[in-house]
Amino acid sequence: STDEFFRRLWPQMSLKNTVVLYTSDHGQSLLEGGYRNLHCSSGLTVHPGEGRVPMFAMTNVQPIRQAIEAALPFSFNRTTHFELFPTLLTWMGYESDWITENYGRSILDTSQRPPRKFFIGGENNPWADAGDV
Repeated sequence: STDEFFRRLWPQMSLKNTVVLYTSDHGQSLLEGGYRNLHCSSGLTVHPGEGRVPMFAMTNVQPIRQAIEAALPFSFNRTTHFELFPTLLTWMGYESDWITENYGRSILDTSQRPPRKFFIGGENNPWADAGDV
């Protein structure tokens, strides 16, 4: 479905005044982690790789592209979905201190990030914290 989405979008897409921020709602094994789940597992056996979710950005808007490139050493394999909304607010022109105070860091933040956690289920689930991702 991803291939078809981009196959249709790409020929008519201009990155001149556009930012494409692509992600997924869950991780997927690409067989690099020694497990074969091609979607999400079910039950109490969850591989931490399922918490690794693809995300990428594309743009030719130079100030945004430069900010993404500057943040890359700090954000590559360290971002979370919680950082998407603050990033969009930043690109829309909202004041950065207000965004951080109300919604947290964006993917453009160049400060040190704590290890990510992978949470599943609810507080009564014995696997609620599946560890670092």
